[in-house]
This record gives sequence, C-alpha cells and structure tokens, in this order.
Amino acid sequence: MSYAIELLAEKHNRNAFDCGVESLNRYLRQQATQDIRRNVATVCVAAMGTEIAGYYSLANAGIEPAILPDSLQKKMPRYQMLPAVLLGRLAVDLRYRGHKLGIGLLSDAFVLSLKSPLAWALFLTDALDGSAAAFYGRFGLRPLKDDPNHLYITRQEIIKAVNL
Repeated sequence: MSYAIELLAEKHNRNAFDCGVESLNRYLRQQATQDIRRNVATVCVAAMGTEIAGYYSLANAGIEPAILPDSLQKKMPRYQMLPAVLLGRLAVDLRYRGHKLGIGLLSDAFVLSLKSPLAWALFLTDALDGSAAAFYGRFGLRPLKDDPNHLYITRQEIIKAVNL
C-alpha cells in the first residue's frame, strides 16, 4: 500500500471515506475544510491519488497544569495554561484497517508538530473510547487526572521516540 500524507485539499474525495464512526466521517466530509479555512485546525490525509485512506487533525491548545500528574507539574513552569498541540481526530477508513496506517498517521502528527516553529510542551488527545486510549497508550500517551481518555505525552518524549 503506497500513500502520501498531505494536507487535505479539494482534490481529495471526502465522501467515499468511512471509518465506521459517524462523527469522524462527518467531520471529514462537512467540517474539516471549514476548520482549515478559519485557521483553527490543520487536517492531513493519507491519500492514494484522490482516495483518502485516513486522516488526522491538529490544533493549538492550552492545558491547565492542575490536571497533569503531580510529578510532571513540578517540572513545568508555573503558568495558568501550558501550550500544547491537540490531536483532535485520527481515523482510518475501514478498507485500510490492519495496515498500520494509524501508526503512520500518529507518527506524522508527532513529526509535523515538532517541525512547527510554535512553542508547545505537551501533545494531547481525547480518545473516543477505551480501545482508542489503548492504541495511543502503546505510543506513550498517558491519562491526565481529569479523564482516563484525555491523554498526553511530553514534547521531550516525542523527540526521543522519533529520534530528532
């Protein structure tokens, strides 16, 4: 399977995408281009020509230090909000499950975040369910204090993981 991860564009066929989760399908079909146009999210797709095999969205975020584990709070500056990157969505079309595309998309999201000139300390996501949380957990994301599906990994941990 050969695909390129690129920014979502008009050429991509969003209507054929089906990951089995209606909210994720609807986002790609109806909301993603609006978010891009409004500069509130970056949406990248794993594409083979015009066909979308998977996608993810990234946005800037802030996180209150109080919901970080105590050991990490002590290492962070004493700001009301810490800068973060939010992986808003990550989805793989049902036809491409089992091909490790989710891993490729998450890795790309990590690398793209690290390439940003904007400062950030944490990479966050809100897993849809326990299964999604377990997927992210395999790559070092851990739960925050407020919700077991609200996950984080530090920038430094990502740098070590991707060997940058």
